[in-house]
Amino acid sequence: MEKYIVIVEATTSGAGLQIIKAAIEVNKNVIFITNDKEKYKDDVNNPLFKKIQLVHCPNPSHYSTLHETIEGLKSNVNIEGIISLSDGCIEAVSLVAKENHLTFINSDVVKVCRNKELTRRKLRSIVKMPKYQVITSFKQAVGVSENWGFPIILKDSRGTGSMNVYLCRDEKELTEYYHEISTQIRDKQNSKILIEEYIVGTLVSVEAITYNYNTSVIGITNRTLGRVPYFVEQAYDFPYKLSEPLNNELIDIHSKVVKELNINVGPTHTEFLIAKDGIYLVEVNPRLGGGLLGKMISDSLDYDIYKEIVNISINKARYKEYKVVKGASTYVLYPEKEGVNTRIDDSLAIKVPYIQEIKIKNLEKNHVMLPKDFKGDLGYIYAVSGSAPEARLACETASSQLKIVYDQFSH
Repeated sequence: MEKYIVIVEATTSGAGLQIIKAAIEVNKNVIFITNDKEKYKDDVNNPLFKKIQLVHCPNPSHYSTLHETIEGLKSNVNIEGIISLSDGCIEAVSLVAKENHLTFINSDVVKVCRNKELTRRKLRSIVKMPKYQVITSFKQAVGVSENWGFPIILKDSRGTGSMNVYLCRDEKELTEYYHEISTQIRDKQNSKILIEEYIVGTLVSVEAITYNYNTSVIGITNRTLGRVPYFVEQAYDFPYKLSEPLNNELIDIHSKVVKELNINVGPTHTEFLIAKDGIYLVEVNPRLGGGLLGKMISDSLDYDIYKEIVNISINKARYKEYKVVKGASTYVLYPEKEGVNTRIDDSLAIKVPYIQEIKIKNLEKNHVMLPKDFKGDLGYIYAVSGSAPEARLACETASSQLKIVYDQFSH
């Protein structure tokens, strides 16, 4: 039987189907498992669907459903590797990989990382983290706020991409956002509400790849967030250079986290807050960073990180030190107000040096709203230059050259 790499879903924003492109370019047969191929219809790599085998799975985030789909494939193909960069599916994929002796990040690691409560329990002895409590009622939330004081954060214990994260500065906001998050997670499997101490600081992430328990740090990404109460990511640059003492401290803490979790293989994206009183762990993601971060890393290294992930899945990757030769920046565009039939003129912005791409979503007849998470974007600006600060400056300059038209307003 022919050998295939199975890829379970992809991100629906940013780099999207780039992982499929990488697998094809290294001459691998690909099976792509998805519950809806139409959600990738606007992806630049969508035409690649003609070169691969598409398999429908009603719910690839559930182990039993994915297991059944994989078992159905095994009678016709030889599965040599499995990949998923999707938060929602990665836990089910890790279990399927384990039972089929495929190379993937350990399922015990994924279970901890995909649950912020378990992450805090596992790592509280080795790294600073915001104090937290799991709550099951509004009464509990009020009690915690009375003990801790405001501001505090409410978040989904299994959330991703800034979704269902709220800063509460007073009891009025606590009331509003508690009921909002309760509604949002009501039907989510195993989700709980975490209430956390709010730490003011600079958000960064450490990008790394592990081979046979040996971890190589690729670099650090900065994360620029929009205004509270939401935590919408406005821009991010790679690689971000910290002062040498701070960089060494961050990498040392990251190393302790990786060791304590016993991460065996694959990419990780670990977020930290740099506060006045030290470095705090936010979360560990057992996957490549989302959005355009994989492309940014690839362009900065002049080396396709997605091909590396493909090679990891078939045991052809080896531990290496990565050398950054460029810098990249992504600047996400969000509505500044509500409107209908929004149009964006980028004819001037695209002329800014170092701009590689300006992607504008198809907004015609859409009602756009002020964003609460990453799904509310209008598109993005992407730049690559000799350094990340140069690339960021290009993105910000291009942003200032855009003309955004809102035909109607909601009051």
